Amino acid sequence: MNFQPVDRLPVWEWAMWWEKTVICWHGEGLPRELKHSQVFEIAQYLGLDPYQQFSFSTTQATIEATQHHTEGMVSNLLTIVDTDGDVTMLVPWLQAVGVDGVLPLERQAGEDGVRLRELYPELPMIGHYNKLVMHKGEAAIRAEFERLVPLMKTGGCIPSVDHQTPPGVSLEEYRMSICILKEYMTGAVQE
Repeated sequence: MNFQPVDRLPVWEWAMWWEKTVICWHGEGLPRELKHSQVFEIAQYLGLDPYQQFSFSTTQATIEATQHHTEGMVSNLLTIVDTDGDVTMLVPWLQAVGVDGVLPLERQAGEDGVRLRELYPELPMIGHYNKLVMHKGEAAIRAEFERLVPLMKTGGCIPSVDHQTPPGVSLEEYRMSICILKEYMTGAVQE
């Protein structure tokens, strides 16, 4: 996230999975002892890179070392805010109040990560992978990663699902997505 050369980008999903997704995956081979609330254990089981996310509330004086959808995130001393929708016009204000970066860069909201990078070259970004292609097969998944390669090459961007993996994505489809993601997380930064 500091725009330095790397061997590969991290392989993780910032928002993890919907409870319904995990319930479906239990019927497809995910061990039943892995509950929806055990997101880090599920991530390890699926071969994702470990990370710790500290979420904070704007209404309560607490910081929890847990993964859940909330108002913000502090990661590696970067303040990265969960901003739904197209954030293009919001970025100058966020930067003025000390926010370092944004996520999830929702494709469905019309967000354009490459344009955002052109406007804000030092803005750390997480997300922008269109979750709606995950159940459409390998060619669609690869096409989505190809769309993200130019943004990945700029640095300061970790592709991740733009919000949670939906319940319609099977465990097999998710595993295939992760295998392809791992290829691109190395290949895109080494080309």
